[in-house]
Amino acid sequence: MAELQAAHGGVSHGVGAIINAAAWLHAGGEFAAEQAAATGNVELFKTAASLTGQARQHELTAWELCSREAVARPVESPRERIMREAAQLREAEGASE
Repeated sequence: MAELQAAHGGVSHGVGAIINAAAWLHAGGEFAAEQAAATGNVELFKTAASLTGQARQHELTAWELCSREAVARPVESPRERIMREAAQLREAEGASE
């Protein structure tokens, strides 16, 4: 999550949900792999591979969505930010009088 935040300047709820799902899939894959190793069950190895593959795909999807959202997010220039903040201060001072 921190990596997405640093790279793209923000993480939406949708991206966060995808990352959450990826974490659960990865955990399930690890558990299945441990069970497969303990029992020698080939089907559990297949399940582990499937779950971790799905987790990896979710992570790639989250990265791509976060990237697209960053491009679509409006960027305010420093001048625009200063002008907006100054106007807000003037409004707040006017309302308190």
